[in-house]
Amino acid sequence: MKRPWAYVCATNDTNSKTLRGYCRTIFRCGYVPVCPRLQDGQFIVLENLDERHAFNEIVRDKLLRCTVLVVCGRLKSPDVKEPGPRVEVNSREGNTPFLPNGQAGPVL
Repeated sequence: MKRPWAYVCATNDTNSKTLRGYCRTIFRCGYVPVCPRLQDGQFIVLENLDERHAFNEIVRDKLLRCTVLVVCGRLKSPDVKEPGPRVEVNSREGNTPFLPNGQAGPVL
């Protein structure tokens, strides 16, 4: 089965260990996690303005190629009864969480 790509984003203060955990969860749900902060930060010097510009272009290209956008972090919304870590998988067609098999997506 060909796995769809899922672009992973989180707040700037999310540490690498937490990002790896989010990516692992997304992988277990049947997606290929694409997380530029983990992957591209290994070889691009973000303090260099030219490389920062290149990083932004790479990120944009990856985002446009992904089927879904995954927003990770702690939600502070009045709709959430128990705040905590969450992974929501949203398709380009709407904000309904889904998995490749058509089941509802995870909320962790």
